[in-house]
Amino acid sequence: MLYILTRMALQIKFRALICSMGQTPHFFQETTVLMSMKPIYLLILGGVLVSSISSFEASASERVEYNGLSHRCERENGNGDRAFRISGGIGPCRDLTNISQNFLFHWRLYFSKDLKGIGLFGGKRKKVRLKNKNLEGSLFSETEVEEINLRKSQLSYIEIIQSKLINADISKASGRDLKILASNLHGANFNRSDFKKVNFEESILTSINFEFGSCLGCSFNRVRLGQAKLNNLTLTESSFEFADGPFVSFENAELTKAQFKGANFSNGNFQSATLKGADLRETTLLNADLRSADLSEASYDENTQWRLAKFNLSTRLPFTAEEALSFGMILAE
Repeated sequence: MLYILTRMALQIKFRALICSMGQTPHFFQETTVLMSMKPIYLLILGGVLVSSISSFEASASERVEYNGLSHRCERENGNGDRAFRISGGIGPCRDLTNISQNFLFHWRLYFSKDLKGIGLFGGKRKKVRLKNKNLEGSLFSETEVEEINLRKSQLSYIEIIQSKLINADISKASGRDLKILASNLHGANFNRSDFKKVNFEESILTSINFEFGSCLGCSFNRVRLGQAKLNNLTLTESSFEFADGPFVSFENAELTKAQFKGANFSNGNFQSATLKGADLRETTLLNADLRSADLSEASYDENTQWRLAKFNLSTRLPFTAEEALSFGMILAE
């Protein structure tokens, strides 16, 4: 019965398409085409047709649109919750929280590029593929995804709040003014991504890979960065105040005027990194590798811990080599 109804619906769709092209529909031609298709394919096409119709109806009734000026989803009349999103369907300002992630969902999601302002709230999911999408202004709140793919996506003004996205693929992505707060992104891949003014405060970024990219003016305050790889990364004027990052690697990173006050980077690797004008007050650099690093004009105080930190003749320190040795630093090759 479902097969017959689907065939009839598609026949009507085909006839409308032919008429829109200025041609006269021929019943027997339509029937021949549809009858030659296997039932499973007809059911799939019918499901897509039904889902697209329901998506259109939801959009028309709710009248919620993405506001490019406020970077939020808003009701047409401007009243109510500015973060309101439409339930059902796939598209801008849609709430994907309770949508059934079946074959049709993933099929439609694959071909949908404009997903500005989507929402994902609560719950636990196994896979969410959002590769190469425009996710500007989207909101992920208190949700957990075992495997999420945001590769090559536009992430400006996105908010990820108190969520768990372990081993997320966020490589080759871009965006500005992101908020990733109190979230767990352990092991995430940010390689070759370019961001500006991202707020990572109080998040877990242990063992992440963020290399050969940029994060200008970003805030890593009170972030856990243990064993993170931030090599060859441009972090100009970024802040790491009170961050905890033992064994972090900043090799060949650009950290000019970065703020490290109160941070713990014991056993950190700063080889060939540029920390010119950085704030190192109350910073722990115990056993850190500073060989060939540029720390000229950096500020420090009596609470900065330099003991066992390695330097060489190519290291540019904010004090003399004699003072470095008196601080307990080690002159290495």
